[in-house]
Amino acid sequence: MFYLRPYVRKYIKELTKQIDNLGKAKFKTIYIGGGTPTSLSPDLLESLLSSLSAHKTNKTEFTIEVNLETMTHKKLMLMKKYGINRLSIGVQTFNDYLLKSINRYHNKRQIIYWINKFNKYEITNINIDLIYGLPNQTLEMFKKDIDIATSLNISHISSYSLTVSKGTVFFKKGVKEVSDEESRVYYDLLYKELKKKKFYRYEVSNFAKDKMYSRHNINYWNANEYVALGLGAHGYENGIRYQNTSNINEYLKGNYFISKEELSFVEQIEEFVMLNLRKEVGINKKKFKNRFNKDIYEVFTTSLKENVNNKLLKETKTHIKTAYLGMMLLDSVLIKMFLEL
Repeated sequence: MFYLRPYVRKYIKELTKQIDNLGKAKFKTIYIGGGTPTSLSPDLLESLLSSLSAHKTNKTEFTIEVNLETMTHKKLMLMKKYGINRLSIGVQTFNDYLLKSINRYHNKRQIIYWINKFNKYEITNINIDLIYGLPNQTLEMFKKDIDIATSLNISHISSYSLTVSKGTVFFKKGVKEVSDEESRVYYDLLYKELKKKKFYRYEVSNFAKDKMYSRHNINYWNANEYVALGLGAHGYENGIRYQNTSNINEYLKGNYFISKEELSFVEQIEEFVMLNLRKEVGINKKKFKNRFNKDIYEVFTTSLKENVNNKLLKETKTHIKTAYLGMMLLDSVLIKMFLEL
């Protein structure tokens, strides 16, 4: 949102107009993402929260992504006022040296301060993001991050390997991603240490304590519908995948959508399988049949059995799910299956 600073007031006004176009619709989950919503001034944040809160119920999971560099007590009070009940914090690491190296301006002390503060004001459903494979990060540093994270009063941890995209600062500096083998070592440590602390994996990169799963993200992984609001957002409704424009000038004119694509039957199957196999629980065979009017073995007559025999997938009476190795080699599992479609 920082690049929008000259337009931000106009943008929030147009965004609230798009939200208001939803009428009286109520949602089971609402997620304010984009990485930097807390960079908004208090008055603009209140305008956004007020508009969205009209579309929640008492049972809605209402999440906002938090950038600790721009967090204030006043913004916390606004979150409480409008019913925010889940936070996702881009911690990345607790190591102050590594934070500086990736141009993050918060530090370990601030992270712990704000997590304690959120708990004090009874926003206790808290996710933190941790990244592994950072430049100059060691396995010992990452284990320390896990130890600190699990000592805090949080319910959820999402963890990802660093990706270096073309055009980013890391790309320009020549930073390389860790190899698949190195990534596997980090992930094995993550899985083992979090399990010890009763954070259990329910999706390849997501771990929760006391079954405090992200209901919003589970909706994605179940390949269900969701509404997209705001610049560059992606949505899925009535079998149509769509993307909002990333052009601020077009958006301010009310030209929200840049593309729409109706997914074919095969594409819907591919997406359903890909997303569900990311989950620990896997594919519900009955739901597959109800959605596609075919038994899953009618669609994947040989590849499923091959993946089960190779111990990449495992089958129960009700589900087909990835084994631990299959989760690591999910792309290979999916390629074999999709070649059969």
